[in-house]
Amino acid sequence: MNINGCQDKGKYASLLYHLNKWTQQSIAHVWGIQEHNLNPADHKIHMRLAKDKEFKLVIAYAKQNNGGGHTGGTLFLISMRHATLIQSKEHDPGALEIQVDFGGAQHYLLNSYTPVSTIPRIDYLNKIKTKLHEKMIGMGDWNCVPNVTLDVQSANPLKYPNGGAKLLEHSMAAVGLVDIRRIQLGSEKEGTRTDISTGTTTRLDRFYVPTHTDYDSVQWTIALGSELVWKDKPSDHIPIILTVENTEGELGKERETIREDLCD
Repeated sequence: MNINGCQDKGKYASLLYHLNKWTQQSIAHVWGIQEHNLNPADHKIHMRLAKDKEFKLVIAYAKQNNGGGHTGGTLFLISMRHATLIQSKEHDPGALEIQVDFGGAQHYLLNSYTPVSTIPRIDYLNKIKTKLHEKMIGMGDWNCVPNVTLDVQSANPLKYPNGGAKLLEHSMAAVGLVDIRRIQLGSEKEGTRTDISTGTTTRLDRFYVPTHTDYDSVQWTIALGSELVWKDKPSDHIPIILTVENTEGELGKERETIREDLCD
């Protein structure tokens, strides 16, 4: 879920408060956040505040920009009541991977914040394509779309700057990861981000899920979390919720929900 920053005073604490409340409501148990903009100098504070809300924080900080800020970065907040972190890897400030255990069911999750500009985006996608694997769930703000005709709503979708999209789709397909929401939508249009200045709506925020045989019994359900608002000026991205349900599990077993903004 791209939150457009929580670096201002009190915003990170507010984010944690709302995510804790939504976790208690079983909306999601793992939250993937993009563009947090937090300062690594305050890392110990970030960890402590997350722990106070019963989250395990895994975070990658963006490099300092010319203005002294840290625009970008990715993080995971894992509900310690529902899941256990096994390991984490920072492939890039915009690419954070974790392995988590949900009562014996293990998942590999990649949280991606892909650069906005075309050349850095292509460089980034070439970098992370070697990190993708067949048992991974990819989530994030990819800043490009698979199909401009279906995933861009504007006066002229064909003019949308979509560099790197084919590279991303080929890289995902090479390891058997699929854009599950597009399969479910068919030819229907759906947007997750609206540019206020132009009115263009795009489906930048997506999950890619594995087709490996280990997941043959898994049902993937996607929902938009438009109601999940935690600050006065909401993000221009809509949170995306992925529910992972083992259809061969024991009757009555609680479903595992992975929230990108969840993103993606």
